[in-house]
Amino acid sequence: MLGNKKDPKDQRLEDRPEWVREESLMVELQQKLGDAEKLVTELLGEYMTASSSSSSQAVISRARALLSDGGGATAAGSQRTQPEVQADLAKAREERSVLIEAVGMQRTLVEQLRYTLSIEICEQGLREEHRKISAKVAAAARQLAEASEAERDFRERLSDRGIAWQAGGIKTMIFPRIGRLAEHGSVISTYLREAEEYI
Repeated sequence: MLGNKKDPKDQRLEDRPEWVREESLMVELQQKLGDAEKLVTELLGEYMTASSSSSSQAVISRARALLSDGGGATAAGSQRTQPEVQADLAKAREERSVLIEAVGMQRTLVEQLRYTLSIEICEQGLREEHRKISAKVAAAARQLAEASEAERDFRERLSDRGIAWQAGGIKTMIFPRIGRLAEHGSVISTYLREAEEYI
């Protein structure tokens, strides 16, 4: 199923053509959405300008006509009307809505593909390799817990004999917060149960 003979340990999603294709489309859609957002913002600004000046359009038009008739200064560049800007703004907003929907759909597709490809790659021996590593961790954790309990038991025996072991330069060196192996709810016993089920 894999399109190459690369060691599963070295595989990346970027090695898969289908991932590159869908991820590239995602980036492209996000860029288009960014451009659409920018256009909507610009048109909103133009619309507000057109709205604020719409009441004086008749006066401006008459003034330009007067200047033209008198052979005076050349009329300034024409400003778009409020309805023209409003129409463009409506189109831009619709395009933005379409792109938002497309980005959402593509994001879902990309995440589904990530999940599918990850399962496929992990089935190429990675799970078994991780279980072997986890078995070593569990064994080391058990050894640590046993050694830690031996250290606690050593100090408790001294205390039972009335020895102030702190005064004798003996420090508490138990590994902190892992609890006892025999305690059902301790950190170490919970971890080892989960490890046993996984391994």
